[in-house]
Amino acid sequence: MSWQILRQIRERFDDVVRNYEAEIDWQSDACVYHRINIIRMASLLLSVAFLNSEQREAKGEEFKAKAQRDFLKKVKKAFQEIENFQEDKNYGNSQIDFDNLFNSEEN
Repeated sequence: MSWQILRQIRERFDDVVRNYEAEIDWQSDACVYHRINIIRMASLLLSVAFLNSEQREAKGEEFKAKAQRDFLKKVKKAFQEIENFQEDKNYGNSQIDFDNLFNSEEN
């Protein structure tokens, strides 16, 4: 599994190099963000690569639980934004006269 993750890191780095070939692009905020994420992935791999199988499994469960918590936070935030949008004053006051729209006197 460590070799597969290492390959994914290399593929992502190849994508970054391919997409940000010019020196100006290499220093852009988006490229720096992607490079930092690649370094983060590599450091995570190194932190679990030399653990024994029991510790590695425990770390895997911790990562799953953290990912689930983060996902639920994002979903809650998205639902909250939708709820706030629906409660917007302008959203509730817009009235469409569907009868006039489909049965106008001009037809």
